Amino acid sequence: MDQVKLSFSSNPRNVNYACISIKNFLSSKNIPNAISNEIELSVAEAVNNIIRHAYKGNTSELIEVEVKKNNNYVEIVFTDSGIPRENLEKPKLNFDPNDIENLPEGGFGLYLIDTIMDENDYYSQSGKNILRLKKIIDTINRNANQIKL
Repeated sequence: MDQVKLSFSSNPRNVNYACISIKNFLSSKNIPNAISNEIELSVAEAVNNIIRHAYKGNTSELIEVEVKKNNNYVEIVFTDSGIPRENLEKPKLNFDPNDIENLPEGGFGLYLIDTIMDENDYYSQSGKNILRLKKIIDTINRNANQIKL
């Protein structure tokens, strides 16, 4: 199994660092561009959520990201010590889905992650928040997961 580990501060400028680092890792492992782009979007959303919500914008906290590439999947694990998700106020989304010109700017990150990734697990343990995302890259398994009977 190939892997890369990143540690960086919760400064919003580091969202780009995380995305580029992970994109380069995926590229070196010959992950198809379409899948790499989906993973990159999910990484950006996850890191932004940690900074904005778990750390409430504090730019000096630690975010750790571990990316593992197996034969048929990529797994990304985010670790932070911010406010656990269950203790955060739920976003209040009040909008008309047919009025795409006036959609709210925030509140869609978790929805995007859940839609893009094949697995999405979150838990808090010993003062740490752990978000584990998994993307299947084996097209045979991807297609089997997408078939709904």
